[in-house]
Amino acid sequence: MTSDDSGLDIIVVYNVQYQLYGVQYAEGRGKDMQDMDTQGFIWHELMSRDPEASAGFYETVTGVAVQRVTDAPGDYRLLLVDGRPVAGMTGPRAGSTTWPSGGPEGHWVPYFGTDDVEAAVGRAKSVGGTVLVEPVDIPGWGRAAVLRDPDGATFGVYRPA
Repeated sequence: MTSDDSGLDIIVVYNVQYQLYGVQYAEGRGKDMQDMDTQGFIWHELMSRDPEASAGFYETVTGVAVQRVTDAPGDYRLLLVDGRPVAGMTGPRAGSTTWPSGGPEGHWVPYFGTDDVEAAVGRAKSVGGTVLVEPVDIPGWGRAAVLRDPDGATFGVYRPA
């Protein structure tokens, strides 16, 4: 758990590959991942070779605030709009220049909400998609998988708890 500049407690949940799967603000502020929609884009994550430079770039270009999550493994940051997390950003995994979603170039991974991760994975496979990260439970938060479409675009599917 960490606190941002406003004093709010932030709980951040990662899987074993240090991918963010949950953000929850205490004191009723912000949006709990469990309250997110189950359709459309519900999370975005930037895989950056240089998170410090990327933070400055996105702050300047888009006006988002970028906040380092101080107790997270690696170099994880939240991108905030009006104090609400809208995306995450991480550097390369230790000892690697790539991520399960690709690399070595930086890239965004959008997550679509779904009611059934396994069914979404099955449908993706049936129409030529590939699985990069098999469905995984994130205790207390939901279930997710990372996929690649037949054209090579990477995306995730996520079912909030």
